[in-house]
Amino acid sequence: ATILHKAGRVLEAITAYERVVELAPGQFMALKTLAVLYDRQGFKSKAVEVWTRALNHSPSAAVRQTIKSHLIGLL
Repeated sequence: ATILHKAGRVLEAITAYERVVELAPGQFMALKTLAVLYDRQGFKSKAVEVWTRALNHSPSAAVRQTIKSHLIGLL
């Protein structure tokens, strides 16, 4: 997924990241990257969905707060 993303193949990267989080639902970095990709591509509802999932697996209170602030901005 990362290689596809770096190669500019964003939609393919999204598909690959979706597969990663399907196999490892608590993988925070994959969730975060997937949320960012959805956000940048203008898929607002998918971005909110994945940011919410990432919030539940965030590594710290500070990161959770940052995600909450971002979610408020999206809504």
